[in-house]
Amino acid sequence: MRVRGGAALVASTLALVTWAMAQEGTKDAGAPARKAPSPTVTLSIGSIPSGAVVYHGRKKLGTTPLSVTRKRDSGPLDLVVRRGGYLSVSTRAYTFHDDSLTVRLTPASQASTLYGYKEPLPPDGGLEDAGDEDAPDGGVAAPKPKAFPGTPTLTPGIPKPTPVTPKPAPGTPTPAPGPR
Repeated sequence: MRVRGGAALVASTLALVTWAMAQEGTKDAGAPARKAPSPTVTLSIGSIPSGAVVYHGRKKLGTTPLSVTRKRDSGPLDLVVRRGGYLSVSTRAYTFHDDSLTVRLTPASQASTLYGYKEPLPPDGGLEDAGDEDAPDGGVAAPKPKAFPGTPTLTPGIPKPTPVTPKPAPGTPTPAPGPR
């Protein structure tokens, strides 16, 4: 069918749009209404191996497996999962919706297998003999003690010098002690 006028084209397009909207209306009428989300969320926290203690700050939440109920959108929970003989794990759980979280703990003996592992320094800071003057210093000389102007430097075993007061020239009258 050939349409010569624009009015017929507009009328047929309008009829098509009206029919499509009517179809959508019948589709939504039979669908169940959406429920409002619950005011709380449930976070399920687990660990491998289980039996680890979960902390939120200083507060102990319990041992894994653990279920925690919080208010929806109440902010993130920064958690620390600890178990004896294993490295502690810090993680974050969000309260946007119900969620589950499982943490795999690494034995302390296998800490060197983790990415970013740094070997701890010995208690003496890496020096073999802290009292040895020839100990490595990393190429940096030890700072010299500062001497303040007018202060004599003291060496062990040498007595402290006595201060020298200048004597007046012969024939100069000495000032009389007066009130200060």
